[in-house]
Amino acid sequence: MNSPEMVHGPSPFDHNATEAAMVGSESASRWRTGTLGLLAAATSVVTVGGNLIVILSFVLERTIRQPSNYFIASLAVSDLLIGQSRAAFVFT
Repeated sequence: MNSPEMVHGPSPFDHNATEAAMVGSESASRWRTGTLGLLAAATSVVTVGGNLIVILSFVLERTIRQPSNYFIASLAVSDLLIGQSRAAFVFT
């Protein structure tokens, strides 16, 4: 004959089954948090690095200092500040 556990699965009051499910979800949560943290950190590093390249090229190369390029330099500075502030939240 079929026992109730075989028909309906483990009882929610079964301590071992509940503990195993909690440990599994905690491990998955740590992996998810770690993966998202690494992705956010990589995005911040790429953002800061790319904007530094734009700003340095604007400062060092005088031929690109035209009025239309000042807007691009201004965007790079603001994006750099946002990338740095985001990095501060990711790494703390």
